[in-house]
Amino acid sequence: MLLLTSSPPCGVNGAPIIVRQWLSGYDPDCIDVVCDRVDYEGYRASAGTTFPPYRYTPVANWKFVRLRPGRLFGPLFATLNNFRLFPFLKLGRRLIRERDIKVLFTSTSYCEFNIAAYLLHREFGIPLYLFESDDWYFANDVGLPRLLVRLFRKKILRAAARVWMTSPAMIRDYESRFGVRGEFLFHHVNWRPYSEAAERTPLPGPPHPIQLVHIGSINHMSRDTLCVICGWINRGLTVRGRQVRLTFYGPYCPAELLGPNVNSAGFIAAEQLPAALATAHVLLIGVSFSKDRRTSSMVRTSLYTKTVDCLASTRPVLLVSPRYTSEVDYFGGVVHLVDTLTVRAVEAAIDKLVHDEGYRAALARGGLELVQRCHSPESLGHTFLRHFRVS
Repeated sequence: MLLLTSSPPCGVNGAPIIVRQWLSGYDPDCIDVVCDRVDYEGYRASAGTTFPPYRYTPVANWKFVRLRPGRLFGPLFATLNNFRLFPFLKLGRRLIRERDIKVLFTSTSYCEFNIAAYLLHREFGIPLYLFESDDWYFANDVGLPRLLVRLFRKKILRAAARVWMTSPAMIRDYESRFGVRGEFLFHHVNWRPYSEAAERTPLPGPPHPIQLVHIGSINHMSRDTLCVICGWINRGLTVRGRQVRLTFYGPYCPAELLGPNVNSAGFIAAEQLPAALATAHVLLIGVSFSKDRRTSSMVRTSLYTKTVDCLASTRPVLLVSPRYTSEVDYFGGVVHLVDTLTVRAVEAAIDKLVHDEGYRAALARGGLELVQRCHSPESLGHTFLRHFRVS
């Protein structure tokens, strides 16, 4: 297999985590990865131990320095990076011949990676597989990348032997816009360590603080909502006289979120996640309420990867999100939704999730059943790996 994607499979961020999980049952000696050098070096520095033992070929990124303003230099660097398409094709041809590549796989990223995979598919007749983790157009919506996406997007979708998509909402959206029906495939976890950690971890009652936990990446699809919630917590939010505190686990936490009652524990390895989640009275997920075109579009079709881990832990999940998001569409029945960004609504939700034992148990049961049915290693083998088994 030749995997062409900007972010290499590893234990940070959404798509890299998901792709690493999907390929966990694939022979690592049979996988070559062509990826972006900046992403590769950044992830190696923060989560190097999570890299699978594949053969990696990082390709130089023209954005070697951060220049301001971003609205001017961002499109310029993105356009320059599009010309990497030609060395990508040269490299791809060499790897296909030397490694006897039989499968091409690409996921949402800088468009030159996806286009290179498509052109190599056309040239060599090798089956192409595509994972759309986010709306590709809005991941490449400036300058030359925008034009290239318009030219190639439908061709790539229709050429792929399989198109896996990150949510049912995305499947409906793409079928309506492009006439291509994808297959839903998302994050998978071994749920047993999560639920077992929760069972053996007692939660402190009054007068101890109420502990909230957030895991995973913070980006433009969540940052503004989390910033508002952290402001309330840092100013002394209490529920029935108990202080509310929040801990972030992840590779990056913006400084404006931190304060006297909000802290960051940094990145932790996957095997440490069950224990970290078990310390929470409530697990927090925030989705942006922004009216910005790009953000609003992406939250309508993208899912938050770590929701699966949260549900596996059987701790109640508080989702603060508009109702139109993909997160609500798919996970709405097994989380507690707050669809108005007000302190009273969030306070009431935390109160219910901490003190209503019957409600907590119902959410835990429903969430775990969803993970077992759709996001376990058993279901992954049926929906992904079966396409690559040699009979």
